[in-house]
Order: sequence, then C-alpha cells, then structure tokens
Amino acid sequence: MQSSKINKQIAIEMIPDNADLIRDEVLLKILSDNTVEVAGVSQNTSNLNIPESISFKGSTYHVTSIGKAAFHKNSTIESVELPTSITSIGKIAFGDCKN
Repeated sequence: MQSSKINKQIAIEMIPDNADLIRDEVLLKILSDNTVEVAGVSQNTSNLNIPESISFKGSTYHVTSIGKAAFHKNSTIESVELPTSITSIGKIAFGDCKN
C-alpha cells in the first residue's frame, strides 16, 4: 500500500492593531451601531474598491467612514472607489499619497 502526502498551503493574513478584520485587502475597524471604518489596506494595491457593507460573524456592517491617516503616505494606490455610505473622511486620510 502506498501512502500519499497531501500538501496544503494556508495563507494567514495578520490583522494589525488598528483594525478588527480584513475584507478584499481593506482593513476595517468595527464601530458601534453595526458600522465599520476603513483603517487602511493590507497589501499593496493600485485600485481599491471599498464596499458599502460587509458581513462578519452573522452581522452586516455598513462602511461609513475612512479613518484618520488610513492611506497616509501610500505610494501604490492610484484610485479609490468610495461607496455612497461614506459620511466622513478622517484628517490626512489620503495625505502625502504619491499617485
């Protein structure tokens, strides 16, 4: 009888202290009242599409704000598509972005 090995690769993405979860490279911080704030990006990406809402642990959260310095000094983002649910953008959220 031959034995076969199964190799699986599992990608684990560490969540930084300023975020609670990651969805499609977007770092999100859970706020009160089923809302979340964009805290940044987890990987270098040139085109970012921020969702209007996300599902997490059986609840739906609406993306309502871009956090303070969320993309500060980001040198790779060229475009960001914001949903209509965004009601506030923090100070220097896009400050010193190269593109």
